[in-house]
Amino acid sequence: MKASPIVDETGQVQYAVNIFSDITARMELEQRKDEFIGMASHVLKTPITSLKGYTQLLKRQLEKQGVTEQVAMLDRMETQLTRLTHLISDLLWTCLKSRQAN
Repeated sequence: MKASPIVDETGQVQYAVNIFSDITARMELEQRKDEFIGMASHVLKTPITSLKGYTQLLKRQLEKQGVTEQVAMLDRMETQLTRLTHLISDLLWTCLKSRQAN
């Protein structure tokens, strides 16, 4: 609901104009957006989590074998996977914040 006063030349309120809007459809759209963002977060992060786990497992096995060059590459890979996870989180957070601002 929005209301605006109508005043006379002396500044006294004479009338009020009220506007009522049905926001049901907008609220349903916002709900679907929230669900999509939650699903997107899960769908994007799940394979990254698996990759990170396999990277850590392989890194430990190679460390035991003393293969330092490949361990260093896996360290960089793990760093980039962590970075990608943060980028996805930031992107989804930005989507949520911009939706809440509207």
